[in-house]
Amino acid sequence: MNKKEPVPEHAVIRLPLNYIAFWQAMTFFMLICAVWACEEFGLLHDGPPDFKRAALLTLVLILGGIIIVAHSYLQERKALHGLLTICSYCRKVRIDENAWTQIEQFVVDHSSADFTHGVCPGCYQRLTAEMASKANADRGPLT
Repeated sequence: MNKKEPVPEHAVIRLPLNYIAFWQAMTFFMLICAVWACEEFGLLHDGPPDFKRAALLTLVLILGGIIIVAHSYLQERKALHGLLTICSYCRKVRIDENAWTQIEQFVVDHSSADFTHGVCPGCYQRLTAEMASKANADRGPLT
């Protein structure tokens, strides 16, 4: 079976917030138009149009739209963008002209990601080999 390979980060197309917000706003506008059309043409009920109900539904849709667009905005602000300056020795990230912080702390502060630690297979093999050679050296020569 073929395993699905992950998409490289540079190949992911990120839509700008204004594009996303525009289509979200257009969707809510279309829903509001549908509410008023249903009231005007009596598509959902018999009898005279109830414009108070349509106005109430419009208000609810506007409030929902504001909440959803605001949520998208906040999520976009938490996403990391652009280039980060990182020290090639200690792996700290520059947060302003004279301030540096650990990369883990920077990512936690500027995204919704958290960290956990583990050991990759390559490091595991290297470390176990180093510990084994150190243990052999500590034992000293057999007499």
